[in-house]
Amino acid sequence: MNYPVTFRSNEIWNEPKRIVPYLLDWVQSQRWTGKSTHHEITITEKDEFLIYTSDLNKIIGFLLELHSSKNQNYRSTYFVPIEIARKVKNFKDFSIILNCQDEKLFLRPAEENKLFFQTLLKDLINNREIQTLNSNKIQFNRLFSKFNSNLNITSTNLLGNGNTTNTLFKIRLSDDSKLIIKIFRIFSRNPEVKMLKMLYQAGFHHVPQPLGSVSVKLDDQLYLLILFSEFIESVGDGGIYFWTNLNQQINSWKPGNTVQPDPLKFYCESLGKIVSDLHYYSSRIDDDFFKPEIISQKDIMNWKRK
Repeated sequence: MNYPVTFRSNEIWNEPKRIVPYLLDWVQSQRWTGKSTHHEITITEKDEFLIYTSDLNKIIGFLLELHSSKNQNYRSTYFVPIEIARKVKNFKDFSIILNCQDEKLFLRPAEENKLFFQTLLKDLINNREIQTLNSNKIQFNRLFSKFNSNLNITSTNLLGNGNTTNTLFKIRLSDDSKLIIKIFRIFSRNPEVKMLKMLYQAGFHHVPQPLGSVSVKLDDQLYLLILFSEFIESVGDGGIYFWTNLNQQINSWKPGNTVQPDPLKFYCESLGKIVSDLHYYSSRIDDDFFKPEIISQKDIMNWKRK
């Protein structure tokens, strides 16, 4: 995407919200917006905050609103971190080129630059707070002390080819540990951090442990933007647990020995009983709880009105 621009590069550099109109086509084409091009869409900035800056590039976190001409009352807000660069080695690495009056500026999703994740990790370790352009607060919240200031990101891997509602990256660190960074595109209040923390502390250790989050505080409410969580290596489907458990049981069989029960075995048995009971009881249509409900003519008229 190549656009002629009436501004000089410094005007955009010093006031990044000038790039917002040029982001529309790219934003609208992303999986997480779900916007068709059959009707007119306009884009405006709700807020922005500076994540990283140098003489050659800067990374801005934008909160962008899309407005639909089809429904005047409908607005969707998205979190879109963007890198703006002055000079680049390969312009093909950038989705958008702005031909300013004096030079070109190059734009791309910030997550395509490893520096973006390294900066986020550093800010998370330091529990940084950032003030946005409109005086709101960005809060980095480290939930567990697994990180240290010497960690570097050695590789990043986009999961699902980006065809997900939220953008997921698998990150490898210099100590060879791995984590997942999830960028929440759709702006809304999200209980995921609280839910994962509760489940993990309750002993569900096949649930990813939340390690930290980035949120924006608007009107005394926190909105989740980014989640850092533990990466759990997949070892196959449910059958692998049966196979592992079977081998453990066989290897422990000795004459005169009592096999110690495996907690996973009891978990599977209880889960199976719960599922079978669910089907059994829900099929008993004579039971008061499951019996068919009698529908009257009045019910039908009420549904028609709704």
